[in-house]
Amino acid sequence: MNVHESVLAPLATLEQLPGLRVRADADAHAGSRATGVVIVEVCSQAGVDHYAAVRIRGVTPRTLPSVVSLLLQGRSRTNLAPLLLADHVPTTVAQVLREERIAFADAAGNAYLDGLAAYVWIVGHRPPTTPARSGLTFTDLLLTFALLREPGLVARPLRDIAATTGVSLGKVSGTLGALEDQRYVARRPQRRRILQDARRLLERWEIGYLEVVRPRLHVTNWRLPAGADLGGVVDRSAEVTGALLGGEHAADTFTRHLKPTTLTLHVQPGQAKLVAARLRLLPDEHRPQVILLNRFAVPLDEADEGSVPQGAAGGRSVHPILARAELLALASARLREVADRLRDDVIVPALPTDG
Repeated sequence: MNVHESVLAPLATLEQLPGLRVRADADAHAGSRATGVVIVEVCSQAGVDHYAAVRIRGVTPRTLPSVVSLLLQGRSRTNLAPLLLADHVPTTVAQVLREERIAFADAAGNAYLDGLAAYVWIVGHRPPTTPARSGLTFTDLLLTFALLREPGLVARPLRDIAATTGVSLGKVSGTLGALEDQRYVARRPQRRRILQDARRLLERWEIGYLEVVRPRLHVTNWRLPAGADLGGVVDRSAEVTGALLGGEHAADTFTRHLKPTTLTLHVQPGQAKLVAARLRLLPDEHRPQVILLNRFAVPLDEADEGSVPQGAAGGRSVHPILARAELLALASARLREVADRLRDDVIVPALPTDG
């Protein structure tokens, strides 16, 4: 197997099943290395299946929307069925993956396959240790977001990066060193730093955002009072100091391929209840029409004025990277398609292609 050793433990779960032969190769498909895809072949007397496998450390209900988007991206690039390889897939996550017809195998002994070679459904095995998190702290993710938002920032002196992001000089140095060790940052002549494999770094950031950042943004859910119109609330939100449109409305600003049915509003920290009162919103945890959450990284979270299409309506928007992450958080297949369009048409073209 010409693959990284991290995929061996999940694949061992499949190899131990009677009558199955498993082979994996990171170089078996054009472009697979650039997208982090490993091609896995599963054989039995009944047939042969090929999968586009992606290795993810930890998967939770919270990070699942981003993981599903990543897996389906691998399918679109290889035209092969997706396969998740993980440390542990909880039963609640496994059930969603089966509904999406996404195969998986984990190092704890759980697996799901539904192909010519075999049908497998094994759940309930727990890992011997606590599953690994994304490995990125809130501050790491803030700095990573800043680098993805402005890739040229990585080449600037550490003091400039610290001043731009508000992250301490020592933390900037440590995070950049870790990203360099993981080959997200590379050195060029005169030791100039550049981002490499920026698309894979974006994928890792999205998982970290859903896992680490969003739970700390004090997300609250609201509905409109009887007779109120969502468009009117959107118009009034433009008058709220420091508020940014996110989610569906931000995505529509950039793609024009969405008729928003919910409003996500990023507000100044600690102002959610005041904003809700001003917009005359009512609490609703079950079927929210409006989602309020704290802004993540003022002022880096706001979209560049020059990147907003001419004629776009509404108030100021969050950066497209944040808009996509919030669409994924809503866990809707319809919104995932819009999130992927936002990624492919707006976000990725702005990322560097080095590496």
